[in-house]
Amino acid sequence: MQVKLVSQNDWIFTDSKAEDFRSPERIHTARGTRFGFQLLLEEVVGQPEVRIGGLDGIAWEIGEMLLVGVDENTAPKMMTTTNYEECKDYVTKKAPFYVYDCILNKLQSRLGSQRVLYVRARVSEDAPAGEYSVELVIEDEQEEQKAAVALTIYPITVPQPKDGRLGMVNFFSFSLLEKVHQVKQGTEEYDRVYQKYLDLQLDFGQTHVMLPLPKVIRNEKNEVVDFDFSGVTRIADLAIASGVKHIVGACVAHWDSWDGTRYHLIWDKDVDACSVEGYLQLKKYYQKWAGIAEEKGYLPYLYHSLADEPQIQNAVQYRSIAAIFRSFMPKVPLIEAVEAFELGGAVNIWVPKGETFERWENEYRKLMEAGETFWYYTCAFPAGVFMNRSMDLPAMVSRYILWMVPYYGMSGYLHWGFNYYSGENIWEKACCPHKGELLPAGDAHIVYPIGGEVYPSLRFELQREGRDEAELFYLLKDENKRRELIAKAVSRQNVYQKDSSLIEQIKGELYEEILKQSEEKKR
Repeated sequence: MQVKLVSQNDWIFTDSKAEDFRSPERIHTARGTRFGFQLLLEEVVGQPEVRIGGLDGIAWEIGEMLLVGVDENTAPKMMTTTNYEECKDYVTKKAPFYVYDCILNKLQSRLGSQRVLYVRARVSEDAPAGEYSVELVIEDEQEEQKAAVALTIYPITVPQPKDGRLGMVNFFSFSLLEKVHQVKQGTEEYDRVYQKYLDLQLDFGQTHVMLPLPKVIRNEKNEVVDFDFSGVTRIADLAIASGVKHIVGACVAHWDSWDGTRYHLIWDKDVDACSVEGYLQLKKYYQKWAGIAEEKGYLPYLYHSLADEPQIQNAVQYRSIAAIFRSFMPKVPLIEAVEAFELGGAVNIWVPKGETFERWENEYRKLMEAGETFWYYTCAFPAGVFMNRSMDLPAMVSRYILWMVPYYGMSGYLHWGFNYYSGENIWEKACCPHKGELLPAGDAHIVYPIGGEVYPSLRFELQREGRDEAELFYLLKDENKRRELIAKAVSRQNVYQKDSSLIEQIKGELYEEILKQSEEKKR
């Protein structure tokens, strides 16, 4: 048996060999965070077993990694391509290929000469600081191998999501949960499965959790007469009881086309959201929702989205929808993915794409300097070399995405796809269908469903650790030093380094700068 300790920032493929990787020389970590690494096992005989030397303040978890098929590569501009020549300069491998992405919480009882395991370490807030060497013993039915992890724990505590500066939200599909797990919304079984997703969202570092739309009630003439919020309150109650920081109401309108001016109601494409009929339906909606939110005590937790991705050409219509909302729920902040900068007063948290922010940075900076709150988001466009959680881009990109939040001087990150696995077999074809095309592999989801369970991905782990590192970057009072450190790895959405060893180097420098800052403060 051969054993190779592989950085979590590197993908392992079916044709990967131990000699392809350089093991991390040292892992740098802090209190209240986590770190992980992969174990590539070759020529395994029977079922492997892993034992890890004890270390005060660290809880070790070992799981099996599963292969996922990437059927097409990320295209240069949008969606996917089968033309490798046009994408070979930025993708890691020519599709189709298989990559280890899903992480189970245990080892499988199966045979295979190649096995990939994931080791996750959770560092407590009272873990003793210092330098350590942690021994791993890996044993199969024929032999025993040993490996060592050099580890430095710094006397720095990472702010937890509920107490930190960084906000995060991922859109959530309640209907796909119902379809994939074959459970019906409104039942205890549905709630049981949803709770697993909720626990993962919290473990992920999410501060804002999406709510579903209410059920639309129509009369015999097909007219909207009421809205049933029982499903909404059921999810809201579960989320608040689980300790979420904020809940986010669902969008009520959407544009007809990307370059169009008209918004229609989500539940009826024939109704213009800014028409008299649109207003009357939204009035029914928000009057009832406002009463429920007040009665249930949701207002301290509640944020809202209205109409995803308002554009410059439909900014006036979006303002009208926002005005209706504020008439009935004036104390609830609005958070919106935006593609425009002329929405002042209509949104409370601006969330442009990273590329959009860089393109119109001067305009957005004026708003930031005036005290407006900014997050940013990534999605399938622009594609190509631009950072996203795609499975054919370098793995460390999923980490860098969160580093860009403090680099920009923002306070949060949004992604649309927590569990939008719309394909028929995401294990063989990770590029989920969308409006007649295919999304880049992994863009639609960052977790995996198996039966009544749900499991994280390697990208999930990287983004979670990136979240903690973003909080640590915030601790640096010197903004220039913060940006200088981050820029060693990534400075724009399409400019980043691909050497995974650079990450631990930068983390070490970051921790040392924080300690130096602390010492200077004491003097």
